[in-house]
Amino acid sequence: MRRLPRDAKLQLLKAERDETMSKMNKRASRTLLVIAAILSTAGAAFHLAAFFKALRIVAVSGMPPFYSNSFKALWLADSATMAILALICLAMTVRMEAANRLILALVALFPLLTAMLLYAFLGNFPAAHILMAIAVLMLLAGARLPGSAAGTVEHADGTARALMEKSA
Repeated sequence: MRRLPRDAKLQLLKAERDETMSKMNKRASRTLLVIAAILSTAGAAFHLAAFFKALRIVAVSGMPPFYSNSFKALWLADSATMAILALICLAMTVRMEAANRLILALVALFPLLTAMLLYAFLGNFPAAHILMAIAVLMLLAGARLPGSAAGTVEHADGTARALMEKSA
């Protein structure tokens, strides 16, 4: 049996380590995204359930129809946004090759900015904490994605290639 040179052994060990880390990071990203999806789904459900209580309050508030209808539309739009956010997280767990740091960071802006608005207008509000947790989970999931480091692209076959090769 032919022995491998020392450099070849080191390269093989590094490749095995990188593959193991890639699998672990993908698993961690999936887990974080599933947790974010669960929180988003729960948030959408609780928000939708509270809508009916809010309807009773709006009905006796005496607000002009434009403002009461705007309130209803915005309330339901927030519930829909949370549900869509959950679907995006779940879709990325199924097709991890579609997920990357940029997309997750951009999508995480929805719960992050919504949380910031809630803190600004309502103060210490539990829904804002949940939204902040969803945003952090999504950002952490993106940070753990293999092949999403600056300067590399992960291909469908699982290999990462440098965007710009150093010239010799």
